[in-house]
Amino acid sequence: MRAGIYTRLSQDRPEETSRERQEADCRALAQLKGWEVAHVWTDLLSGFRRSVRRPGYERALEAVRKGDVDVLIVWKLDRLTRQGVREIARLLDALETGGVTLVSVQDSIDTSTAMGEGVLALLASVAKQESENTSLRTRSAGKARAAAGKPKRSGFRPFGYAEDFVTIVPEEAELIRDAARRVSAGEPLYAVYTDWNKEGRVTTAGRPWNSTSLRRVLLNPRYRGLREYNGEVVGPAEWPAILDPEVGSSLDLVLKTRRRPARARSYMLTGILRCGLCGGPLTPRVRENGRRRYVCVKTPGRSDVRCGKVSAHADGMEAFVSRVMIAALEEIELLSSPVGLEGESLWAQLASVHTRLERAGEAFVEGLMEKKQFREMRERLLLEGEDLERRLKESVVVPQVLDVRGGWPGLDWEQRRTVVRAWFPRIVVNPAAKPSRTFDPGRLVFHGRDGRKWRWSPAGPEDPESLVEIGGPGLLPL
Repeated sequence: MRAGIYTRLSQDRPEETSRERQEADCRALAQLKGWEVAHVWTDLLSGFRRSVRRPGYERALEAVRKGDVDVLIVWKLDRLTRQGVREIARLLDALETGGVTLVSVQDSIDTSTAMGEGVLALLASVAKQESENTSLRTRSAGKARAAAGKPKRSGFRPFGYAEDFVTIVPEEAELIRDAARRVSAGEPLYAVYTDWNKEGRVTTAGRPWNSTSLRRVLLNPRYRGLREYNGEVVGPAEWPAILDPEVGSSLDLVLKTRRRPARARSYMLTGILRCGLCGGPLTPRVRENGRRRYVCVKTPGRSDVRCGKVSAHADGMEAFVSRVMIAALEEIELLSSPVGLEGESLWAQLASVHTRLERAGEAFVEGLMEKKQFREMRERLLLEGEDLERRLKESVVVPQVLDVRGGWPGLDWEQRRTVVRAWFPRIVVNPAAKPSRTFDPGRLVFHGRDGRKWRWSPAGPEDPESLVEIGGPGLLPL
C-alpha cells in the first residue's frame, strides 16, 4: 500500500517535537505495517487560524481525493487541524472520495472503521478546545506581563532602545528628545524628519523617516516610561523613560490638536504651477515667519520625483497672475457667452483630477502612500486629465464663473483657480536668477489652453508691459 505522511510544526522551537522526529515515527509505523511511503508533506504554520493557508496540507488533501495514496499517516491529530469538526468533515469527505485510510501514530486512530471515524471527530473537538485554551492562556499571560510593566519583545526593536527593548541607546534617545523639543516649540514634523533623513538616520526597520513614523514615536507611551496593552496604558514600565511627563503632555497638546492647513483653499494656484526643472507640481508651504510659498518639495531619498530646487513667494506670484487674468478677461468675449452643461462638467472633472494629483503627491512625499500605489494612481490620473483636456480643446465653452466686467476682486480662491485654469491650465515657474525677497514675473511661462506659450515682457520706453507669445506675434497688454 502507498502511504503519505503529513507533518506540521507551529514554530521551530526546541521544546516542540521536531518535524524530523514526526516523520521518523510515521515512517517507522509505515515500515511496521509494510506500507511504502510515496509522499511527505510539511507545513511550518498554525493549524488553528483559518486565515493561514497551509499549502502542504492542501496538497495532501488533493492527493487523498485523487487516490494517489492508500493511507495518510500523521504523528498526532492536532498536526492536521485544530479547527474542530468543521475541518474534520472536509478531511473525512476527502478520505471517503479517495478511499483512503487515516492513521495517527499517537492517537491510535484508524478511519477504516466507523468507530475510528467517530473517535476522529471527538478528538478533533478536543484539539480545538485545547488550542482555544492555549490562546486564552497566551492572552492572559500577555496581559499579566503588561500589567507588570514588562516589555513585549517581538518585531523590530523600538527606536531609542537596544535589542532587549529596555536599555536606552543614548544617541537615538537624544534625537527623540530634540525632536520633542522642536515639535513642542511649533516646528512641523517634516522639518524634523527631513533633517534626520539628510543625516542618514533610518527607522529600526531600515526605512527613511516620515511624518507617520515620527508622530508614532513622539506619541508612544513607551517613551514616557508607560506600558501599553491593546491601545490602553496599564501602568508604569520597567524600562527607563526617554521623555519627561511634561514634555509628553506638551506633545499630546500639539500633535493631537494640530490640523493640517486647508492648502487648496488658501492658495490660488494649487495644481496649476509646475517646476521649471523637474516638471513636478509646486506644493504650498508656510514658513515660520508666516510667509506663504510655492515649493518643489524633494522626496527624501529620491531625486527622480521632485528636484526640490524651485520655490517662489506666493503673495507676489498670485498678485501678478491676478493682473494677467484681469487683462485677459477684458480681452476675451468667450467668457460672457452662454455655457453648455457638458463644458462645465468637463472643467469640474479636470479640476478634481488636479486636486487628486496634488493630494496623492503630498501623501507620497509624507510617506502615507507606497511608491507603487502612487505611480499607479499618478499614471491613471494623468491619462484621465489628458483625455479631459483633449475633450475641452474640442469644445468651445468655458465656465461662466464671474462677471467679466470687474468681477475678479470678489471671487474666492476656488473660483479664481477655475478661471486661471480655463485660460492657462499650466504655469511653469523657472528658478530665480538670484535670491530675492520680491517675486520676479520673468520666471513664469504661461501655457495656454490652445497650446500657445506666453512670457512676461517688462515695460520699456517704447513697448508697454505685456505678455508676449513665445515664438509668435501675440501680445496681451497688462
